Amino acid sequence: MRLWIVRHGKAEQHSPSGSDFDRPLMPRGQRQAEWLGETIAAKKKRPALILSSGLSRAIATARLIQQRLGCELEIARNLETGHSASEVAELVESRLGPDGLMIVGHNPTFGELVWALERGLPIREADMRTGEAVVFEFDGGFGVGRGRLHKRLRLDDED
Repeated sequence: MRLWIVRHGKAEQHSPSGSDFDRPLMPRGQRQAEWLGETIAAKKKRPALILSSGLSRAIATARLIQQRLGCELEIARNLETGHSASEVAELVESRLGPDGLMIVGHNPTFGELVWALERGLPIREADMRTGEAVVFEFDGGFGVGRGRLHKRLRLDDED
């Protein structure tokens, strides 16, 4: 089984509404998401389902990826800011199937999840950058400490 963990693309610092929930993607964030979608679409293994946080920047990232993959997309409130890595792990465990799953959301929760899935990973390598996908393989079923980091994907057009 394969799990793609995607941190939303680079977003504006502020939103027109003033709410963090409404911060849109910057053009760079759009390029990052489009690149991830194209890169993953070119692979043999692709997710059958994308679960996204309900925040604007995550939904926009997920939709741009989904357009290239042609898979289903659902909003999952447990992926929004303020939820713990254990809550996200429970969600993943309930939805991860043989065809794979992609989740799109936020730090620090996603960085904590990456660290928990592969226990030997140095903590500094668990942090996720905007527009990055971390791909995990699970041969013996999903669980904390049972993942193998397969690959990291990120468009590094501008830092």
